[in-house]
Amino acid sequence: MTLIPKSSVIGRFLVLVILFEYAQSLVAIEKTKVIIFHKPPNVVTSHQSQDERLTVYEELQHRISQSSTFEEATGIQSKLHAIGRLDVDTTGLILLTNDGGLVHHVTNPTSGKSSITKTYEALIMGCHTDQTLESLLVEGIALGPKYGGMTQAVDHLEIISHPTPKSTIVSLTIREGKNRQIRRMFHAIGSGVMKLKRTHVGKLSLEGMVPEEGQWKLLSNAEIQDYLEWEPRPIRPKAGGAHFSSNDQNRHGSEQKRRRRRRRRR
Repeated sequence: MTLIPKSSVIGRFLVLVILFEYAQSLVAIEKTKVIIFHKPPNVVTSHQSQDERLTVYEELQHRISQSSTFEEATGIQSKLHAIGRLDVDTTGLILLTNDGGLVHHVTNPTSGKSSITKTYEALIMGCHTDQTLESLLVEGIALGPKYGGMTQAVDHLEIISHPTPKSTIVSLTIREGKNRQIRRMFHAIGSGVMKLKRTHVGKLSLEGMVPEEGQWKLLSNAEIQDYLEWEPRPIRPKAGGAHFSSNDQNRHGSEQKRRRRRRRRR
């Protein structure tokens, strides 16, 4: 049996390490990117839909692909993640990013590093006054252990109008992001949410950037720093991690969903 000198084994290992690092350096590095998107109703905030409804990523890709490819329009190659979910029926401002650290920064207020708030406009059941909604402002709402326990008191609550004698439109600002928190808070005080729209995330607003459903905008580095209190950083795309593909099959699948949804509405 021929023995390979130890020095030769080490040498080969070092060569492999150098080749691996060189290959990694060839992978394009992108920086933190954030897309602000005005989510329409009946769109799922998930990477996969269990039915014919489009995901927020498919909806955005469809909007962009009408004039350009996703990569050309945004410079993003890596996988996108939603910064906080919106229910399928909830509309409004949603942020998508390629930076997992930013997701944690915005959605985890217990980290102590973020002061990012979320503001919603809700049409709720009942003719409410400041007094009937006082518990939301003063002490928070007990949702039960299954749904995250006690909520924090809301940062701001304003009654906007009473469209009918039995309904109220309110604006409220929170820091948490428990699952279906707004809907469960109003249900707990004997009301219910009929329509819900997220209007702000921190200093970002629908009105100032994407007022119409389906509109989107790529934030600049300065806007990410100013509005989200986050320093853009290098992001290395993971192999096979690109969520948006120029693959015709993916686009064909989304278009099939759209056609089936249109037929059902007839």
